[in-house]
Amino acid sequence: MKIGIIGAMKEEIAHILEHTKKIKDEKIANLLFYQLEYQNNEIFLVESGIGKVNASIASSILIIYYRVDLIISTGIAGGMSPLNTRDICLIDSLYYGDVDATVFGYQFGQVPGEELGYNVNDTILNKAKNILNNKGYKYQICHALTSDKFVTTLGQLPKDGVFCFEMESTAIAQTASHFNVPFLVIRYISDIVGAKSQIADYEQFEDEIALKSSLITLDLVGEL
Repeated sequence: MKIGIIGAMKEEIAHILEHTKKIKDEKIANLLFYQLEYQNNEIFLVESGIGKVNASIASSILIIYYRVDLIISTGIAGGMSPLNTRDICLIDSLYYGDVDATVFGYQFGQVPGEELGYNVNDTILNKAKNILNNKGYKYQICHALTSDKFVTTLGQLPKDGVFCFEMESTAIAQTASHFNVPFLVIRYISDIVGAKSQIADYEQFEDEIALKSSLITLDLVGEL
């Protein structure tokens, strides 16, 4: 199975590199793609850079050039209560938090001409749940809200439920959906939106959470 893994920052991919066998690397569109082996799976890993456009570029290359069978988005995220720092979020659906065409009759978060959100394939999601359960991980099922900003206050949400807040995954989901490629999103919570300690928590836990998100991603890859 060919699996593409996207982390926005070097901290989110460094530990994956340390725990896999590197075959080669290749630069495309100023992004460095690593071809790796891990437990009989072929992995293509990339540090996409932060933001929706960078994530979409990386996703398109993984799909068109490397022809991956699955894309995994991994890394850190902010969360909302009742989430806590260090919680694991397995994402079931993804939305934009900075798209507003409501004046034309679209729902908040809906890109004109697109669906409101993007759902993770049930088969992939259930397989991920089983893997996490079998390995003893405690996790939350969450929605992801993607914006080109670091979220510090809770604003309008496209639907009810518990969200994590990050800057790439809905763009990855939108791109993958156009190519009919399944995707999976796993995020570790580094900070809670609106908490007095939010920025301090992010700075304190960034490296720790990046490591944990890498290791859990490899646990998933090893069983998919």
